[in-house]
Amino acid sequence: MKARIILADDHEVVRQGLRDVIAATTDMMVCAEAADGMAAERLARAGVGDMLLLDIGLPGLRGM
Repeated sequence: MKARIILADDHEVVRQGLRDVIAATTDMMVCAEAADGMAAERLARAGVGDMLLLDIGLPGLRGM
């Protein structure tokens, strides 16, 4: 079973790079993405992923 990753970063190019790296693995997959802190929190609380890869400087709600 693949680990489901939520990507949270406000820069599309960073999310795309991380998506590409994760896609090259056999044990992880990106299941959702967020471009701001509020969306990241909603996804995390909804339990859609196993892990959250979080930019701690997101607009709307800080990662820390």
